[in-house]
Amino acid sequence: RSYYDRNRSLKTCHLTNLHLDYNSIPVDCLANMCIVLQKDAALQVLSIRSCHLTASCGEALGTLAVLSGLRELYLDNNLLECEGATELFKLIAAFSENPAFPKPRLAKLCMQNNAIDENGKLGSLGPEVCMQLVKRWIVNSSDLIELDFDRNYIGDGGGKEIMEAMLQRKEAGLADFRMTVTPRMSCQIFSSIVELNATLGGSKGKKKKRQKRKKGR
Repeated sequence: RSYYDRNRSLKTCHLTNLHLDYNSIPVDCLANMCIVLQKDAALQVLSIRSCHLTASCGEALGTLAVLSGLRELYLDNNLLECEGATELFKLIAAFSENPAFPKPRLAKLCMQNNAIDENGKLGSLGPEVCMQLVKRWIVNSSDLIELDFDRNYIGDGGGKEIMEAMLQRKEAGLADFRMTVTPRMSCQIFSSIVELNATLGGSKGKKKKRQKRKKGR
């Protein structure tokens, strides 16, 4: 009952940041919440970490991502798997590349530890299919600056899609971008992603911190 009460209260609020971490949110309540939040143009940051979200939540999250003004979305430590992630990215990819649709404004998406691997219903092809959709988003969005897929095992197929997307982004001269993946893929593909991060400006922050420490010495 408390989740339905919260959804009703959201209708009268204009939030910029909403953090719901470490709650167990039922699928129907998440869907209703996403419908309500689509209408809140002020919302910039939404965090739903460790909330037992499953693959069934992917479509609702994708709809929220493309129809709201959301800039940052944190979904770490859930169980979206390849199936839920695919539903999420299917909508984002379509809206990113179709000029007839409004471009998603999402700049940062964190999805650490969401079981995006070959063990779901999509099998060994799941990570590659999922990353093909992510690739379409990366190469078509000037707003996107960071994706974090750490502690998901996208393998060589998924890693190759990310590498190619970053190369295309570099050739297109799009804005700074950083990609985080787990190094459980071929060394060559992982090294290329790391190098592209540096080329695209994704490692600037770390370099600055190191320089400051040297000055302090």
